[in-house]
Amino acid sequence: MTPPPRDLKPLAGIRVLDFSALGPGPFASMMLADYGADVLSLRRPGGLAADPSLGMARGKDVMQIDLSGPGGRALAARLAQGVDVVLESFRPGVMERL
Repeated sequence: MTPPPRDLKPLAGIRVLDFSALGPGPFASMMLADYGADVLSLRRPGGLAADPSLGMARGKDVMQIDLSGPGGRALAARLAQGVDVVLESFRPGVMERL
């Protein structure tokens, strides 16, 4: 049996920006994508081949972005405009600094 088209799923039209990298965050965003959400997963550059969360990339768009520089932070801020959900798994205070 084939899954229903994405636009017929319950979360169709919901936009998610996923900064998470370990465990529950990538799994949660994968489940959101399974239910029709448009998920953009941001990853650190250079480590995608060994990234353990790649097994949970199903249904997501993945973009490499360097959040340590001002250009990467500006891009992340532009991507965050208009999203419905932001997932992150940083230590407390990191997102506020970004």
